[in-house]
Amino acid sequence: MLSLDDPRWHELNHRNWINGAPAAGPDAPFVPEILTRLYENPDDVDLFARLSPYLCSEGTTYAAAFAAIPHVVELAAASDRVARAEYLIFVGLAVIYATPDAGESYSVTDYLRTDLKRAEDEADLRDDPRSEG
Repeated sequence: MLSLDDPRWHELNHRNWINGAPAAGPDAPFVPEILTRLYENPDDVDLFARLSPYLCSEGTTYAAAFAAIPHVVELAAASDRVARAEYLIFVGLAVIYATPDAGESYSVTDYLRTDLKRAEDEADLRDDPRSEG
């Protein structure tokens, strides 16, 4: 999982964050700062609700989401039912709306692939009725 103090976070674009800095407005968050605060209080769904649209919104999943997903799954495991649902719904939407071939701002960087796959597998907590025999 990409450490929250890893400088590569600056390279991972998200909505209103391009080339290592806010682009379209000063309100674009730095994802590791918000994740750090969420680790301090994983049940803070309001804080997560302020972050998640910058990672995945309007049918678009940004590159920073792929680094955030392993953290979000870990936060889900440490949170109450309400927050857990919010985190896992986000993961599902981010995976559904992923378009990694659409360009660098939406791509899964090679160093994130293994942790992303592991997090996706961990987030899949439902029983698949098709597998019952």
